[in-house]
Amino acid sequence: YILTIGESYNEIDQRDILEEKTLKIHLYRMIAELFGKADGYCRGVGGGMHIADFELGHLGANAIVGGHMGIATGAAISCRYQRNGKSVLCLAGDGAYSNGIAHESMNLATMAQFKNRLMDTKYGVPIIFGIVNNGYAMTGQELGEITGLDFLARRGAAYDLDEMNAEVIDGMNVLAVMDAVKRANSLIKKGNGPILLEFMTYRYKGHSLSDPLFYRDRSELEIWQEKDPIKTFTNELLKTDFLKEQGGKITKEDIKNLKDRVYNRNAEMAKFAAEASLPTSDTLLSFVFSEKKPYEFPEKFSHAKTLKPIPQYKRDDKGQINTRFAIREALIEEMKRDGRIVLFGEDIAEHGGAFGVTNELLGLFGRDRVFNTSISESGIVGTAIGMAMTGLVPVAEIMFNDFILMAMDQIGNQAAKWSYMSGGQISLPMVIRTTIGGGRGYAGQHSQSLEAITTHMPGLIVIA
Repeated sequence: YILTIGESYNEIDQRDILEEKTLKIHLYRMIAELFGKADGYCRGVGGGMHIADFELGHLGANAIVGGHMGIATGAAISCRYQRNGKSVLCLAGDGAYSNGIAHESMNLATMAQFKNRLMDTKYGVPIIFGIVNNGYAMTGQELGEITGLDFLARRGAAYDLDEMNAEVIDGMNVLAVMDAVKRANSLIKKGNGPILLEFMTYRYKGHSLSDPLFYRDRSELEIWQEKDPIKTFTNELLKTDFLKEQGGKITKEDIKNLKDRVYNRNAEMAKFAAEASLPTSDTLLSFVFSEKKPYEFPEKFSHAKTLKPIPQYKRDDKGQINTRFAIREALIEEMKRDGRIVLFGEDIAEHGGAFGVTNELLGLFGRDRVFNTSISESGIVGTAIGMAMTGLVPVAEIMFNDFILMAMDQIGNQAAKWSYMSGGQISLPMVIRTTIGGGRGYAGQHSQSLEAITTHMPGLIVIA
């Protein structure tokens, strides 16, 4: 996880609340990954932009601004489906929250069917969307320039009747951040997710090393540096009279010793990482495709229940069956065998999809496993990726092949690459099912054969 100068406490504290083990990330492996070394979390392939530790529930940093938000939503829906009591924290900068995938993800996460008993389980999607608002996207200012809002948390009112319990927090105040995330997580555990929190903070440096900072003046930086979270929290610690059993009064010497200890530990691990081996050339193409066996799954998901008898579809005298019924029959067989399979997309529930392929599946398996989504191709694919990363086997339907262009980032930069970028930590057992509408007079935007595009994306298996 990449910490940003001036914002480190904001991000660390949030992760500390949601999952204590995230503070125990092995420094050596993290720094080794930053250096592109074979001992890194992702075997040096992810590098600084894609550090991930799936054992700890860290699903990876993302170089596409906002690109991870659909993945986070899918992971949260997965937690909800598996009823494992976990929550998801999705952090993104203020600039990312103007990206289309951000809006699609929040809209999908707040769909009413999760909380109004339309599904078997009445429980909101357990995710905290965290806006780390440091005032600038790259150079564009959120306030007074590239948005029409004073606080981006106002957008919560657009997504659900609870306004996503949106709140604005002083992101430079360690205790305020801790308190806000604790309260948000408490709401989630009661089934009241998703939650939207906006942390007001500041970015001391530019977006990149080449950024000359011409768009702001020195006085602005000096004002925010007075609110630096390490500085202000240190002052709070020095002012507070802790009980004897809590360690007693903290002194400046204690603070200095702590900083020295942390610095020395980090420096030692950095030295080891710098001396570690680089990946060898024979591993260059490892994990482009998953090397894990996809059909090993927990016993609790085997032999899933159906809500009514499974229909039998007639064959002709040659034993052949209509393609529509063949696909449906295959879906039924697999969904019965493996309870991790979840089917979703536009109009696939009662309507059965644009071509009737998914008719009867809602009645057989219920809405927790077969549900409609909004018109959100990018969000649908991103959600499927997050589900697949966290234990489910999603089948995401895109109504027409033409519409995959709406989801190309999620297909090409996310689904196709995460097995490789993670160094083989994960596989993505997911299916994107779509249809070519040629020959039906549907014109140029409903009848293209775009599968050729996806065959040029390493990591995808394309069946057409």
